[in-house]
Amino acid sequence: METTTERITHNDGLNGAIPSHVKANGTGDAPAKRKLEWNAATLDSVLLILLILTMCSQMNLRAIGHDTLAEGKGFATKQLFIAVSDVMLALTFLWFIIRTTMLRAWSRIWWPSLPCWALIVALIIATVHAPALSRMVQESAEKGQHFGPKAILHAIKTKEGKEAVAHVIQFVLYFLVGILLFVNLICDRRGAEVIIRRRLALHVFPVAVLLATLLGAWQMLLLKHDPPHAFFGSPNVYSGFLAFALPLLVAHMIHEWRGVPQVFFTVALSILLAIATISSLWAVLALLIGIAVGGLLLRQPGRTGILLGASALVACVVWVGAVKLAQDDAAFRSLATESVQDPEHLKHPINLVRADFLRVAGDSSKSPGVENENESDPKAFNVKKQFIEWYAALGWAMPRQRAFATGVGPGNYQLNIGTYYGSLPNVKKMPPDSNNLYLVQGVSIGLLGLGALLWVLSYFARQAWMARKRYANDWLGAGVLASLASFAFVNLFHALIVRGVGIVLAFVLSLAIIAAQGDLHQRDKPGL
Repeated sequence: METTTERITHNDGLNGAIPSHVKANGTGDAPAKRKLEWNAATLDSVLLILLILTMCSQMNLRAIGHDTLAEGKGFATKQLFIAVSDVMLALTFLWFIIRTTMLRAWSRIWWPSLPCWALIVALIIATVHAPALSRMVQESAEKGQHFGPKAILHAIKTKEGKEAVAHVIQFVLYFLVGILLFVNLICDRRGAEVIIRRRLALHVFPVAVLLATLLGAWQMLLLKHDPPHAFFGSPNVYSGFLAFALPLLVAHMIHEWRGVPQVFFTVALSILLAIATISSLWAVLALLIGIAVGGLLLRQPGRTGILLGASALVACVVWVGAVKLAQDDAAFRSLATESVQDPEHLKHPINLVRADFLRVAGDSSKSPGVENENESDPKAFNVKKQFIEWYAALGWAMPRQRAFATGVGPGNYQLNIGTYYGSLPNVKKMPPDSNNLYLVQGVSIGLLGLGALLWVLSYFARQAWMARKRYANDWLGAGVLASLASFAFVNLFHALIVRGVGIVLAFVLSLAIIAAQGDLHQRDKPGL
């Protein structure tokens, strides 16, 4: 009987992806085919690197729709932003389809598990049962305007319909396409040989996080009185991203305390810069929770205690400094307001950047003609506003509500939450990206969708837990659990399944599968 041996190739960089002994059809060397395979595998690695680098940002390629508020029309319409990371994910997936089809390897790839598909089905059901959309279809039929598919298409073209479709596509990208790509690119079984890119992925990710924190530190020095946001749309998303991403790197750091110096210093610098630039206390607490969980799972109480103590000390110093800076905040904002009103003053580049960020940030600035309800302490008002909106959302989640199980429709939270305030004070808008993820999804896609989302998170957490128990010498399972613990906490205050950043969640979830599959290659070696 003839047997087939599966070889494993490490792809620690862009070279050496395809070994020289690959044969074609068992007839000997085939240089042309080897070169083609090498080029294709190299392109896989390049796309993986670019995807990891771009996913740590919310940089936009373009915006769909008009910024009516900036155009002076007196009302605001929500724009749809196309993130660079989402475009990169789509391009990588297109190449993945082409290459997998050419290799006829669809049967050899890893497919997303049942919870991922259940989540997408729940979103589709929530879209179909959205009260606004179903009411519109019914009214069109009653008036004799549209029937059947035409009525559905008419409903989709509305603001509520566009939001729902956009969010369904977004979740498909993150929870199906993203996880599928990362798992199959990191552990590539499509060709004649298995190509492992775990080391590559886990070396690029810390670099991407470090770049974000370096930019955040630069913004902190330049924009002294405004929280940094790096490549992200708001300081809250930036803070939540770091709280979620760093525990994975910290677990690697704890495991390789002395084995790999570059890992230690890269992660240590990232932690220092992150704590110095994070503007959300909740994100700092989430980061400390993630560090503690990772250290406990790795059974390194001494190293974990050192990290927690140092992180807490840095956090205290930073927050004391922030209180000091806040004392002359009014003077700075007066200068920034003057910068916006005086075109000559904007000629100085630093003043231009400060004034523009002040206008865009939106959570500490004041719109013309709108009084700040709590001018003396806007941050205290923001916290109060968060809990008021929690109460409003919980008031919606009652069995008597028509859409209790399926929600008001994906992406329709902001269009409906105002109606649930009732007698609650509803004066100022929520600070950007400061909503509770679980309440947002509960209102949007109902308990059915929220349950499916929690099923997805618990499924991958279980995979990471099994990997940690099965492979005691591998740190990756503990790192994934640490990140998911931080993610579970920080999403109480900053919803992170948003444009661009959701790909980071897909990356971490895919690492749970990589860890559960076992390190097929030298698990005891440092740096893996």
